[in-house]
Amino acid sequence: MKRPADRRDKRALIVLCLWAVLAPGICSQAGPTLPREGVRWHYERALVLEVQEQTGRALAALHRALDAADERRRALQRAIKAALAADSHPALEQLERTAYDRRLAGSPEQRQAQRRLADEFDRLAAVCLSPAELAEWRSLPLQTAECRYLMAHLYWRNDRVADVILVLTQVVDVAALPDHVPARLLLAQAYSRLGTWEHALPHLEALAAAFGLSEPEAQQALRFLKTALARQTPPPDAAQARAALRTLTTAVENACSAQPATYRKLMLGGGLKDPVAYLELAHLCAEADEQRDDVRTVLAEAIEVREGFFPVAWLALGEAEETRAAELEAAGHRPAAIQAYQSAAKAFETAFQQLEQLDFLPERDFEPARLQALRRKLAALQE
Repeated sequence: MKRPADRRDKRALIVLCLWAVLAPGICSQAGPTLPREGVRWHYERALVLEVQEQTGRALAALHRALDAADERRRALQRAIKAALAADSHPALEQLERTAYDRRLAGSPEQRQAQRRLADEFDRLAAVCLSPAELAEWRSLPLQTAECRYLMAHLYWRNDRVADVILVLTQVVDVAALPDHVPARLLLAQAYSRLGTWEHALPHLEALAAAFGLSEPEAQQALRFLKTALARQTPPPDAAQARAALRTLTTAVENACSAQPATYRKLMLGGGLKDPVAYLELAHLCAEADEQRDDVRTVLAEAIEVREGFFPVAWLALGEAEETRAAELEAAGHRPAAIQAYQSAAKAFETAFQQLEQLDFLPERDFEPARLQALRRKLAALQE
């Protein structure tokens, strides 16, 4: 099984590309303007800081994003209550008291009340909120999941496995979300890292089924662990269980990353459009020689599903276009090289504008000289 340190460079190609553009300090068409200090604003800052390996600042930005999500959720809940008839308030308030009662913390009664409360607010939101407010209400769970998944990645890279588990248990199997397969995989890896095979097994079994895992050794390990879990007593041999867990986890990891098409289907299927998963897919395409050209396609798709605002992907796209342009120029394809350089310039310009929206500053936080040099190159080619 891969240790956290081994996964630290999973997106090494993308990260190295961005280091060429972002200054060591921290890290045209700028796309939409994000509400300042909103959930998405803090999340995009965290993505940039993560690329620069500024873990502490990235985590702080994610915590602020989660706080902003909670604040906005409470505001929308107040709007829902304000639209309700007076006789509807007592039942809802009683449900809230049970869901938030600290004396019931962690109890089945409280978990049931929290599910009922969430369902009731979802039902009332569809009736009481404006179309724009309803869209925002429905987007908050997904935005929260994105924040927690990125947070888990940061914990994982720093060997904070218990924190990974704590964060991802709030993402996996959430009824309001599509199955977050990337989070499920990382959660299984975290449980495996701790050797808690009984907690890892349900996730690994689900992933093995999704990936169509047929490797004989992996299937044997899966059967062994399922039998051990069903028997419960006497406990299986600890060393044998750990060995089976390593075998199964490694097989699942390899199945996930074997082909970009497999990764795309399982990690981005079912309505999930997680930015981190898109960047990992771009990395897998870059690693596969026959699919290197797909890197630009993946990044462009990621930018589109993020409604044009994704500075980290714009930077990576600019790097990919500039590399392609240099190859075309070296091969003597001047018109195609000019077009590729123009695409690279547009991508960098957009990225820099979006970085400034996120309070990153030219010279201090990113290198505008990269764009200036690219424009000089273009001018020379067009003479």
